[in-house]
Amino acid sequence: QHLSAFRTGLAFGVQGVLSVLAGLVAGRAVSRFGARRVLVGSLFLQGLLTLTLLGLGSGTASVWLATGAVA
Repeated sequence: QHLSAFRTGLAFGVQGVLSVLAGLVAGRAVSRFGARRVLVGSLFLQGLLTLTLLGLGSGTASVWLATGAVA
């Protein structure tokens, strides 16, 4: 299934916004919990989100879920 240029732009826009928000939260988290804990926790969370990609199909909703998982 192909997405329109607009929907593709939205998908990449979501990733950009989430990356900025994660950067803002990461600084506070490192100050509070330390770099090692934040790194281990974020890698664990990324691993879980990557595993969710195994269950996705080729539908439109799957594209949005995949975008959130890799952002």
